[in-house]
Amino acid sequence: MARDTKYGDFDIPGIPDDEPVFIIRGKDRCAPQTLRQYAENAERAGSPSEHHASARRQADAIEEWQKENEGKVGVPD
Repeated sequence: MARDTKYGDFDIPGIPDDEPVFIIRGKDRCAPQTLRQYAENAERAGSPSEHHASARRQADAIEEWQKENEGKVGVPD
């Protein structure tokens, strides 16, 4: 199981049991900008284009979800 220090263990195919992960949830007001910054960093590092494009699509999806669910969005906790 992959392990996040806040949310616990996750069974994520392709991630070894001892590999730490970090979960960014859609309710986190900072999520879209964080993912976009990650995409920019990944692109500069030479990551495959589909990888950073995927991060940007997820940022867009989270931003849309946040607009539709304003009452569920808050500061990182």
